Amino acid sequence: MTAKRHTKTAVMHRRHARTLVLISLLLITTTACVAGVTRARVSTSPRHHVLLVGDSLMGNTAPLIRDVVTAAGWDVDLIDAHVNGTGVLGPVGDAPDALTYVREQLGRHPDVDTVVVEWAGACATCGTTDPAYGSPEFFTAWRTNALAIIDALHSVRRHDGAPLDVAWVKSPPMPGSATDTAQYQLRANVALVLSWLDEKELGPAAGPVAIDWFAALADTDKQYRESLIYDGTAHRVRADDRVHLTAEGAARTAHWTGVGLAQLWSRDQS
Repeated sequence: MTAKRHTKTAVMHRRHARTLVLISLLLITTTACVAGVTRARVSTSPRHHVLLVGDSLMGNTAPLIRDVVTAAGWDVDLIDAHVNGTGVLGPVGDAPDALTYVREQLGRHPDVDTVVVEWAGACATCGTTDPAYGSPEFFTAWRTNALAIIDALHSVRRHDGAPLDVAWVKSPPMPGSATDTAQYQLRANVALVLSWLDEKELGPAAGPVAIDWFAALADTDKQYRESLIYDGTAHRVRADDRVHLTAEGAARTAHWTGVGLAQLWSRDQS
């Protein structure tokens, strides 16, 4: 990467960081790492080995992804490494933070060539007190940690010397309305900011292909809905807790994920 490109990238990151803080402050007022380690991958098989990282929404989706990519003609091995209730901030499993967790998973699965990351921010452990959930410091720390994870993933090389394929999911909307508790409304607003960040910076930084769960689970006005109308009928896509996915909702996020993976691998072959 040239010095000019580095400068341009740094300016873009600073611009997004300033915009992120402004958006977070607006939403709040309306609601009363370490560097990566380069190492070779060992896989020599045409089969793709995919590491799926995220929270319970990834847990809903993961079992259905294989059928989508298989139907598209790809041979795939899926490693479901989601941990319920987690996020980019806070511990993940036995790891003290998300970056450490992702590195541990790569160490356990050295044949991985593709990583999909989904953390929606509606979590029980992601810095709910320090930094305060939904504060400007929360979003700044989330962005910093997410970019550190992306940089670490980009530092890893496959057996052929190519970098890992990485896709960062644009997270879906979360419920929130005038009749909801303040915590529900805050979570809905946090999700909107993180979806914006996923689209504008984290997704493009991760790789060339977007996996858009926001589009999969929002209505045509880009609003949260428990049910969506498609294929000529209504489909319930969110579970009774209004956060998790029904079988139909998971089928939609799995479809978006499978299509994104096929696009990534098709680019590799072009």
